Amino acid sequence: MNDTRQEAAFLIGETDFLHIKEVETGYAYTAFQAGNPVQSFGGEISAEDVQRSPIRSPMSAARVLAMEEAGMGGQPAAQVSINSLEKFRASGIRRRRMMEPETLPNDDVRFITVDYQERFRIPNGGTVEMIYPDRRFSAKCEYIDDYHLYLNGECLHICQLAEMLERGGGTCRPEPEIDPMRESAGWRLGSSHYLTLQTCEDGWDYTLYDKNFREVDGGQLDNPEMSMLEAREAILEDAGKGRRSRTVVGYDFITEKAEAVAESDLASKRESVLGQLSALKDSLSKAEKTQHRVAEASL
Repeated sequence: MNDTRQEAAFLIGETDFLHIKEVETGYAYTAFQAGNPVQSFGGEISAEDVQRSPIRSPMSAARVLAMEEAGMGGQPAAQVSINSLEKFRASGIRRRRMMEPETLPNDDVRFITVDYQERFRIPNGGTVEMIYPDRRFSAKCEYIDDYHLYLNGECLHICQLAEMLERGGGTCRPEPEIDPMRESAGWRLGSSHYLTLQTCEDGWDYTLYDKNFREVDGGQLDNPEMSMLEAREAILEDAGKGRRSRTVVGYDFITEKAEAVAESDLASKRESVLGQLSALKDSLSKAEKTQHRVAEASL
């Protein structure tokens, strides 16, 4: 497929869908109601409106504006596979599958019920939010074949995953997009690291901490057009932590803990230096006394 224009599908709320595709003059969109294969609401967000938006990611800006026009504003949105729209005739996905199959992904990660009813699909490498009665976290999903996936690096059959969720009283859904106007966020990665992310003029500033909130890495991702989720995933992949669970813990919580640890480490370092100086002083004093006694004995 030579067309490099952006295209994405989103689950809006629990049941509706939004299809957005970049065109020459902006972003065309169509909204669909679940259970109604025909009814739709469509339009186009102009390139000028996207550029005027305070949202830095063009796709995120187009999505927010399209949702407002389609009466979907304020609802959670999560990216799903383009193929999720095939059940809506007006989406044109069926025709594309027959006429232009190369324009559609063939490596969707599927999620089903225990009786093999499809629930949703996400793009390969996307994330889902796992929700249990006592915890929730996000996990990266990688395509193996139509019946298997890697969930945070663990190989599972799609039915096996459905059974695991049912036994644990849990469920999962495509991970919702983060509010595009939000400037910072933080996550616990598995049980051994933390990540903070915040906007900066040229993209995203990030810091990686160990489990004790000591900084181990950091830097800047120079791509302001990425959404926060896209930036997080790019950073985790580059750091080799893409297969860790992501649990929201808050930017302020992590930075406050890190500052307290840094202050404690600095105080300990000062005490250590003072202790070493005191020990050196005592050692010199003892050496002087010894030299004095030796001098007296020689008289």
